[in-house]
Parts: sequence; C-alpha cells; structure tokens
Amino acid sequence: MSSPHPPPNTEASHDPKWGTPLCSVDEVITQEELERRPRRAPDHATENAALVALIKHLAESPKTLLQKLTETALTLCRAESAGISIEEVHEGQEIFRWRAVSGRLSPFLNGTMPRRFSPCGTTVDRRAPQIMQEGVRYYPYMETLQVPLQEVLLVPFYREEKPVGTLWIVSHEKTGVFDAEDARIMGSLCQFASAAVEVLDTLQTEERTRHELAEVKTKLESALEAGAIATWSWDVHSNRVHVDPYCAALFAVSDEDAHGGPVEHYVSAMHPDDRDRVAAQIQASILHDEPYDTEYRVRSRDGERWVLARGKILRDEQGRSSQFAGVLADITARKEQEMRHDRHEQELREKEREIREALRQARDQALAASRAKDEFLAALSHELRTPLNPVLLLASDAASNPAYSAVVRADFDTVRKNVELEARLIDDLLDVTRIASGKLKLDTALCDLHAVLRDAVAKVQADADEKNISLQWGLDALQPRVSGDAVRLQQVFWNVLKNAVKFTPVGGIIRIESRNISEDGQIQVQIHDNGIGIQPDDLARIFDAFAQGALQEGAGMPLFGGLGLGLAISQRIMQMHSGRIVATSGGSGQGSCFSIEMPVVAITQTSSAEVPAASSSTHAATATSQNSSSRLNILIVEDHAPSRQVLERLLIRRGHQVTPAGSGHEACAHVTDRDFDLVVCDVGLPDTDGHTLLQQLHRLRPGLPAIALTGYGTESDVRKSDIAGFITHLTKPVSIARLEAAMGGIKAGPMA
Repeated sequence: MSSPHPPPNTEASHDPKWGTPLCSVDEVITQEELERRPRRAPDHATENAALVALIKHLAESPKTLLQKLTETALTLCRAESAGISIEEVHEGQEIFRWRAVSGRLSPFLNGTMPRRFSPCGTTVDRRAPQIMQEGVRYYPYMETLQVPLQEVLLVPFYREEKPVGTLWIVSHEKTGVFDAEDARIMGSLCQFASAAVEVLDTLQTEERTRHELAEVKTKLESALEAGAIATWSWDVHSNRVHVDPYCAALFAVSDEDAHGGPVEHYVSAMHPDDRDRVAAQIQASILHDEPYDTEYRVRSRDGERWVLARGKILRDEQGRSSQFAGVLADITARKEQEMRHDRHEQELREKEREIREALRQARDQALAASRAKDEFLAALSHELRTPLNPVLLLASDAASNPAYSAVVRADFDTVRKNVELEARLIDDLLDVTRIASGKLKLDTALCDLHAVLRDAVAKVQADADEKNISLQWGLDALQPRVSGDAVRLQQVFWNVLKNAVKFTPVGGIIRIESRNISEDGQIQVQIHDNGIGIQPDDLARIFDAFAQGALQEGAGMPLFGGLGLGLAISQRIMQMHSGRIVATSGGSGQGSCFSIEMPVVAITQTSSAEVPAASSSTHAATATSQNSSSRLNILIVEDHAPSRQVLERLLIRRGHQVTPAGSGHEACAHVTDRDFDLVVCDVGLPDTDGHTLLQQLHRLRPGLPAIALTGYGTESDVRKSDIAGFITHLTKPVSIARLEAAMGGIKAGPMA
C-alpha cells in the first residue's frame, strides 16, 4: 500500500525513483470480477458478535478503537492484512497516514502515502469501494514494502459527506480473493471507523484543553508560591472554608479543616483584638459590596503572625452572596521591622505598596476583561493629554503672534513641537496596544499616494530646513492611486521621514522616489538618506516594538531617543494594506533606504480623475484660519481649570464672547439663560459625560453646534462623539490653529 517514507512531491509516473506505471488505474481495478465471484453465505452470528464487541470497545477504550476495527476486519473477511488510512496534511502535502494496521503489514504503522497517487486517493475520489489486483503495476512504489500485494479491497468512509479515509484489507497470496460479502462487511465496519475518528478528534481536543488548564494552574500556583501568597474561599451558605496548604499553616488548622472546615476555626485563630474589626469589614463587603482589604494577627504554628487579606464577594444569578474568596499574604516581617525601626518607615510603606500592587495584579489577572483594559488605556490617554492641552494652546498661539520677537516666537515654536511630539508618543503607545489586541482599524477610501507623501513631507520640512537637508524628488509612478487609510499611510511616511531627518547629518540629502514595479499593480515608494546607516544586527530587529539601534557606547540608552515604536506600527499598517515595508543599508555611515510597497487601484477612463488627498486632523491643524468678521458667542465646558482659562483667554483675544463652565450643571444653566453660537465641550466631566450633556443642551437649544475637545482619542471615542451630535472631535492637546479651523464653518447668531 505505501512506504513509511512517502515519495517526493511529484507524480510517481514522472519520477524515475518510483518507477513508471505499467498500466492504467482501471486495469488494476476489478469491480466486475468481484460481482462475478461466488458470494459466501453471511455469518450473521459472528458478525453481530464482532459488532457488539466494537460497541463495547468504543465505550471502554475509544483510543484503540481504530486498531480494534482493523483486527475485526482481518477476522471477518479472512484477510492477511487490514488497515485504516486517514487523510491529513503534513508539511503542506496531502497524504494518507496508516493510523491502524493489523497482519503482515503491521510494521508499517503510521506510514504515509501521497494522496494524489495512492489507492486510497483513488478510492476517496471515486466515492465507492474499490478492489484492486496486483496494484503494483500502477503504483510501482509499492514494491518498497517488500511484501506481495495480490488483492486489495478499499472502502471509503465519511463524516458529514466529507471524506475522512479508507478501511482496507489485503490478501498477499494468489489463493486469497475477496467477494461481495466482504465488501458488505467492510461497508458496515466503515460506520464505526467514521465514529471512531470523530471520537478520537474529540478526545484529542479534550486532552489539549486539560493540558492547557493544567499549565495555567501550575503557573498560577508557582506565582502564588513565589510571592508567598495564600488563597482562601468561604462558602457563605454552608459556612465552610477551603484554603491552600500555606493558608492552613498560617491559621494552624488541620488538613480536614483546610478542605472545608467551619469558619469558626479560622476566626478563633485571629487575635482577639482584631476579630470584631475584621468581622465588621467582612459584613460590609457582603452587604454593600465594599472592598475587603485588611491586616490582622493570627496564631500560626510558628507563633503570632501578621497577615494582609483581600477578598471579593461572588454572587449567584439571583444576586445572592454565594462565595467570599480572596488572597492572603504573611506580612509579619514588615510589621516587626516597622515597630523596631521607625527610621525605615518610608521604606516599609514602599514594601506595603509593592505587596498591595502584587495582590492587585494577581486579582486583576484573574478577573480583568479586555473592556477594563480598554477603559484604562482611554483614561491613561486622557490623563496624559489633558495637562498638555493648555501648554500647546499657549505655545501655538505665541509662536504665531507677531507682537513677539522672532527669537521669542522660535522659543514658543520649540515648545509647540515638543508637546506635539509628546502627543505622538502617546499615540504610538496606544497604537501598539491596539495592534496587540487586533483593534487597530482602517478608514479606507480611494486616495493619491503622492499627495499623502507630500503631506508627510510637509510635516518634516521645517526640521529638514533647520539641518539644511536637501529633499530631492523622483515621483515616477504613473499609477499612484491606492485604496487605503490616508491618515495611517501618512503616519507610515512620517515615521520613515522623521527618522531620515533625525539620522542624516547637517547638509545631507534625502531622496524620495516612486515607481510602479509590476504589471499586476504595485507601487513602490523609496526614501533614501546618506545618514549614519543601520548596522546588520539592527536590520534584523528594526521593526520590532521598542527595538532601537545605535546605542551609546557602554550604556543601555538609545543614542537618539524615542521609544522605538514608529517602525513596528508602520509595518503593521502596511500589512493591513496588503503591502510591506523593508529597510536596507550598507552599514555604518552608508545611509539607509526604506521601501514601501502596496497595491494600486486601476482607474478606468470613465472614472473621475479627482482622487482625495490625505485627509487628517493634521491638515485642519496646519491650515491657516481665516480671521473672518464673524464673532461667536461661545460656551466652554471644561473641568480642567488651566485648559478652561487658557481657552477663554485666547478666544476672547480673537474677539469672541466666551462663557466658561466647569461642569455639566453650570453649562445647562448658562444655555437656559442665553443663546450661544457654539459649545466647546470636554467629554469627561465631574458630574456627567459630554455625550449626555450635549443631548441635554440640544433639548434646550435644538441644533446648537458643538465641538468635542477631549483627551479620549480612540476610534470608538470619535464614533461616540459623532453619534452624540458633535460636529468635530478634537483630541487633546490641540493647537489654537486647529481649534480655529474646526470653528471655521460656524455662523454667528444675530445677537453675537
């Protein structure tokens, strides 16, 4: 049937190693002769007994049912060999593997055969039993078995109409032939073969699951043991407590009590002065879901010990308390040191915080969900961005204020650039997190990649000019139109260009080229520089997150700063666009080249020639606002006092009438008393959120335009603002120019 060493990935008839077939496959198939042979009388008693034995074997030893099937087929059909071949893919090749074998061919258990050139493949493809004589005439590689194969009967079996494999029997001598009764028996046994494979698949899945759970359990136990952390669980209904051995030792309870002893045994182990306080905290946690977090003393086998306990009440579907579970750590050493050495009080507090943080992390790992992580990241972004907002507003205003000298304006512009860089680093950190969780989304549309590239160059032009770097162009691509997210593509080009400017010396050259590189529609953009180059070792990891090259000699700090995230993010963005980004360099001092490739979109003659350029908030931010004569009556709702005060001062300076509010309640009161042309509103407010507040304001003043100005800047945050009715969502920090651009279409009312 097959050698345990399958032939190469070529048709056997075309490979001299396996010989050339001496006949066609139909010449070795003897279906008609099978029907002409005398059919022996059925032995139903023996057959039924065999089937009953198979059923019993399935219930008792399902893992060996395939082997039992081959033995049954060998006996019932008086064959000299029997086997089951299962179809699978191994190293990219479709094969049949001998999963069970009985008789003379049993040494070849787990051997394989090529699917496209094997008796099993022929049988499965014809979807009917096949009987073959002297199959070596068509399958010459069977000679490697060194066992004569006179006649082979193969029967395919399926699961939900999908072929799974074949059950086969073999006669090795010319006197051994099969008849129609053998074919009927084999068909009956194939039903068991299909069931057996399904059972084995289920058992393998269950075994993998058990193995994974065991690994998780082992890792958790190791972590708890390493941190000297004990676990406990109190069944509120039965008043029984289950603890691990470490906790049992701390409370000096017996092994029997550790597996469900009464709670009184644990209470009695507490120091009498601590019992009432701990009991009150437990009751508050059960009745009011208050956090359980306390320290107390216990009489352990090693004497009196101090422990730190934290827990949480678990409720059933009806909301009733069912389990009170948590963790516990021995903090005796810290307490004793605290009492003996007051001079180390601060150090001990740090230790306590470390223990509390370790316990919090252990609890969070068990209970946190992805939603909690997303909320944390959003809050982190908000808290990092909000303090930067008044800085960027003031710096961007002063940088363009002609009342200041050029030197002062340049200083403020330096502040502006660094604040914007800080915001970019925050965005990079959030993008890495979105990539890791698969939540980075694209806003895809038709765009001109040359226009996107020019917009990215505009962002680094000032830095290039400052270093007297020459930017040379060679945009030769005739088809620059792509389907993609213009903002994200601009982010890729900006990351590469920013690095090129950073690593190119004063007076250097950066060349930007494009070309169409294939007939099936690919565009390639290359950005060359004559800078410091990239070491070979760094090239291998340059697209890894947090990876940086060119370290200071003898130190672990990157020579040029940064987090090392831009290229990792750029690579993922290009992959999402079905493209790629590749870096090459001749080495130190040889400059570098980044190649960015992606598919283009063919534009028919009947299509519009107009393709949108890169559309991003940056364009709005860098656009020069037209100082029209329209003066607006603006309501600012912002709980961050510095941002509110700076916004108020800058907008008044521009001739607008401004009313500040630090909460949603104040905002509603102002809108009730007077008319406004525009609301500039934070989303996170002390008494409500900006989306809910806008709905309240629209009930008071339908159609009142509003701009969301917030530290929350994820895609979902922007969608929420759009749904709530905000005309624009601006993510802090923002420049005054960007805010003015967003206000550009607002009309002043008659009372303004």
